[in-house]
Amino acid sequence: MKNTFFATAFLICGAVNVNAQQPIRYEVSFPDHVHHEAKIRMFIPQVKEYANIRMSRSSPGRYATHEFGKNIYDVKAYDSASKKEVDVLKLAGDVYSINFTTTSLMVEYTLFGDHVDGTYSAIDRNHAHLNIPATFMWVVGRDKSPVEVNFIVPEKSNWKVATQLFPGKTPMQFFAPDLQYFMDSPVELSDFKERNWTVQHKNGKSQVISLVLHGDVADDVLDAFASDVKKIVSESAKVFGELPDFDYGKYTFLMDLMPSNHGDGMEHRNSTVITRPADKLTLDVLKARFGTTAHEFFHAWNVERIRPETLEPFDFTTANMSDGLWVAEGFTQYYGGLILVRAGLQSDSAFLRTLGFYVGGLTNLPGGKFYTPVQASEMAIFTDAATAIDKTNFGNIFYSYYSYGAGIAGILDLTLRKDHNQTLDAYMQLLWRKFGKTGKPYTIGALEAALGELTSIAFAKQFFKSYVHGTDRPSLQSVFSSVGVLMDAPGAGRASIGNYQVKIAEGRGELTSVVQKGTPLYEAGLETGDLIISLDGKPITTSESFAEVISSKQPGDEIPVRFISRGVTIDARLKTTELPGLSLRLDYSATSGQNLKRTAWLKGGI
Repeated sequence: MKNTFFATAFLICGAVNVNAQQPIRYEVSFPDHVHHEAKIRMFIPQVKEYANIRMSRSSPGRYATHEFGKNIYDVKAYDSASKKEVDVLKLAGDVYSINFTTTSLMVEYTLFGDHVDGTYSAIDRNHAHLNIPATFMWVVGRDKSPVEVNFIVPEKSNWKVATQLFPGKTPMQFFAPDLQYFMDSPVELSDFKERNWTVQHKNGKSQVISLVLHGDVADDVLDAFASDVKKIVSESAKVFGELPDFDYGKYTFLMDLMPSNHGDGMEHRNSTVITRPADKLTLDVLKARFGTTAHEFFHAWNVERIRPETLEPFDFTTANMSDGLWVAEGFTQYYGGLILVRAGLQSDSAFLRTLGFYVGGLTNLPGGKFYTPVQASEMAIFTDAATAIDKTNFGNIFYSYYSYGAGIAGILDLTLRKDHNQTLDAYMQLLWRKFGKTGKPYTIGALEAALGELTSIAFAKQFFKSYVHGTDRPSLQSVFSSVGVLMDAPGAGRASIGNYQVKIAEGRGELTSVVQKGTPLYEAGLETGDLIISLDGKPITTSESFAEVISSKQPGDEIPVRFISRGVTIDARLKTTELPGLSLRLDYSATSGQNLKRTAWLKGGI
């Protein structure tokens, strides 16, 4: 079988006419899919002296580096005309050079993949879940060449192909206009189920939304879930006033929900990958994916088309640092929940609880005071699924740009409504017109100018100075009370030594969490890994007894503590503070005017 395929591949390659638009072609087969391997052949036309090929080290939607090159091996190259093997020189862990003087070259290699999420690839007896940068080598300097991919699925597998790549003449043939689009186009090959519906663009053009689901799901459950996803699509479009003009007229949700999967959501220009570990897919299990579904679909506008200049063009060879993730990811996080409320898929109270968490982090967590939103965004190259074995101090210096941006989005939305008779929806529509529809990437200065256009130059300048380039915090009480929302401090009057996790063993309590700056634990000199021997003169026996000591105290009380730090026994005193925290809830005594404003905010209006 392998020899037949090898000969056929050369004949196909040799039959293609050489011209400026001749594509780089790939053929993917799965002779050992049970053991997580794929065989990939790459046909490179018009090679003049040599070809440098490589794997990527980053992937669209991720900002840190990933060593995809570790999972390819047995790299070989052949002259397509003579079928003779040619030398392959390994220049780096993921870069190869092939000296070649004729016109057509074939490279083949084996890919191992066993990690289902939005970043890596996985091949097994059930499917092939392929993130393109983790799967395909590419030719350095040929970024503008079109790409053709042909899949050969295992016999009797019933695998079909779902992807945003443009379909070819056969069900297994697909195209991309260039490398950037190809790298942004994940592929699911499996015996999936699919639901499609047509939506009308405001210019009258019809587009298809496709919900692809690989998992153990009954037809009636999938139908009910698809009905709810339609609501998410509709409410998302209302924010911007229209759907994007999807390339090739189609948008695809690629949902992979199987027992061995990892949880993830990853946006792409005309599709999104949503993965989770799951067995039998009940409607309740699928409903738990609403938040990810709404978040990722909102990205079809915000980040895929309304795009930071710092991500243009995306560099597949290194980390991609951006100053705009507090908007690209954070505003999307805010709208992910708000859209569910507007679609009737989440309660007002649930949304307020989540927003309270985001806003509370701005005021209470040390990371929200250490870095500005811009600086937090730039930390993504170290925090966005990046891997390292040494410890960091992120618990004290980093507040996620997702939560950071979501909190700022909520504050800006309500401030616009309260003081400017405007909405965050109107701001997003303006960004859509200026940057999304034009394809012009934005700078932070351009975001500020757009806010000034919507409100006033003075307001925009002050807002960005204080809350984007600075770590000031607005007066939150008036902002939330304007829409009939109460802001509570649930920890008022309760003693705290700081957020902690303690592992009890052999009469000692090991601090396993980051000790945050400004907390009683930090001020008393305790650190992660320290062993607490006694608290308030009492031995440590259980987690419950440890917590009981703290709950019996009042803010300001001092608690004697004895602990071992790196072999040294230390006696200190913990001066308790008030338990930090912020929560938002509906004010049932709000005026009719406040209730009307809250309804407009949560249901979409002004």
